[in-house]
Amino acid sequence: MSFPVQTLGYDRRLLTSLALLVAAASGLQCDDSSADDESFSGSETDDNSGQTPDTEPVMSGSPTLTFMVGGNGQSAPVDTEVAEPLQLRVTDIDQVPFAGVDVTFSVSMGRGVLTNPVQQTDAAGIAALEGWVLGPTPGMNRVVGEVAGLAPITFEATGLADERGSFTIAAGDRQNGRVSQALAIAPEVLLLDGDGEPVEGQVVVFEVRAGGGEVEGGESMTDSEGRAGIDAWILGEGLGSQELTARTEGLPDLVFQATAVSDEEPTLQPTSLIEITNAWDMDFLPNGRLLVSSKSGEIVAVDVDASPVTSETLLSRPDDLDDRSQSGMLGLAVDPEFETNRYVYVFMSSNRDGDVDNRVRRFVLSEGGQSLSEDRDILTGISWSNGAHSGGRIEFGPSGFLWIGTGDNRQATVPQNVDVMGGKILRITRDGDPAPGNVDQGGRPEIFFRGVRNVQGLAFRRGDDVPFTCEHGPNENDEVTFLVNGGDGGWDPNDGEGGYNGYTGAVMSPPGSVQPAFATEESMGMCDCTFVYGNEWLAYDGALVVGFLGARYALAMRPTVDGAGISETPTRVLDDDERLRAMLQGPDGALYVIAGSALWRVEPQ
Repeated sequence: MSFPVQTLGYDRRLLTSLALLVAAASGLQCDDSSADDESFSGSETDDNSGQTPDTEPVMSGSPTLTFMVGGNGQSAPVDTEVAEPLQLRVTDIDQVPFAGVDVTFSVSMGRGVLTNPVQQTDAAGIAALEGWVLGPTPGMNRVVGEVAGLAPITFEATGLADERGSFTIAAGDRQNGRVSQALAIAPEVLLLDGDGEPVEGQVVVFEVRAGGGEVEGGESMTDSEGRAGIDAWILGEGLGSQELTARTEGLPDLVFQATAVSDEEPTLQPTSLIEITNAWDMDFLPNGRLLVSSKSGEIVAVDVDASPVTSETLLSRPDDLDDRSQSGMLGLAVDPEFETNRYVYVFMSSNRDGDVDNRVRRFVLSEGGQSLSEDRDILTGISWSNGAHSGGRIEFGPSGFLWIGTGDNRQATVPQNVDVMGGKILRITRDGDPAPGNVDQGGRPEIFFRGVRNVQGLAFRRGDDVPFTCEHGPNENDEVTFLVNGGDGGWDPNDGEGGYNGYTGAVMSPPGSVQPAFATEESMGMCDCTFVYGNEWLAYDGALVVGFLGARYALAMRPTVDGAGISETPTRVLDDDERLRAMLQGPDGALYVIAGSALWRVEPQ
């Protein structure tokens, strides 16, 4: 079902030119990138795509356009302040400067520190950030400047290596944990010299900085890899933010952050937003619109905050789609650099090259935000057989690589055959090349992990960025698995004579393989999973929520730091007798769920 969404006909290239002309006339220095999609926006567009956020046309006299004035593209040593202030300008639709508008600057990459991050525009419509100290790790740093109702603008700077070396957080930052209990991931640091080599044998001291609590093993010495950590960080009794300091001689201190959450479980309030036939996966655009894929080949954009909620069809069924059995157009992912490249990816079954295969196709969202056009297939030749067990979940990980969960196609030899991509976890670049760092398993370089049955969910834990999969098992069980680079999940349904032994009596993860963090005692149709974060989630803050198709409910659980188990008994949630196909935490903190034939929003109370 498709609902029309009113749009405005402004030409963004014309608006860009007008903005530059006005800036030149007023004597302002405009950065060359001010005409780029990443740095230019209008309030008629909340993803730089021409999509109106509400039904009223934009009028002169309201904050409408933002563009970058200066401060982008600088470099400075790590832990030092950039020389030029970050500046952006706000005008109305007639290019008249708008004074008194709040602009909020925030660090989006690099762990830098900002001075007075909330600024107001002056008479020239310009807001300037007073100071930006780059983070402690060499490489890319980013700050986002935001005006309510307008698309964000991203500033970038490069942190240069300090001659003294680098002292950085390796694991355990920004976790959530129960009050008065140890965090799942023990904080760890990495110490390198000025040449980037590990420093061994240097003392690192960890101390509680805020929130109470205590440290076990607070004095540590770096090992041969330059790493040092503690035994445990036990949070204090108070809810909210807590901090831990790590210090070593000659370099700036590091600060770990954690959030202590309640023991009280929230009440979850589900609201049905809109019906979408055959919906399979979803991901948010930067402007808050939700893209939803359907097994039958359509992609719609849902305005989840509209009243009533509306949708718009962006893509109709591709001619080469094969949606037999469990295949079709399945996983969907928005590129983390969408604001500059406008890429959207899908996992789909295609007959374009004759024999059917599974593949990942890249689309480009139009400037008007109303249609998706094919860019190219970035990865082809993922195994397919009669539409069975194709897997199909795709997600971008924290490092910017695209992760792909595939299935065994109900074929006996596929999961353990490293020359085929079925029954695997693949990790690739946005252009389809194997991700650097994948352990060589003697076959396809895209393979990160082998020996899986039918992956339905991928999720990344905040703090250590560890990936977990959720997958359909045989009749005996389903599994949540902590992924290890080059690991083997153990699934091998070969009966010894080439037949498929993938149901009754089959063992998902035999001894010697990577063991699951959690397994059910019978097959319940485990599907998608996601971590949820935020104080409003109370006891579920930081938990992995795992949905089930067959059982028609979800479980909230906390995998241990090593992935060998879970730290407490799972809690049964979302018990509303609906098949839970996909779930994703939205930018508003709510949990969005594809259940049955509808899209739901689940809010903790």
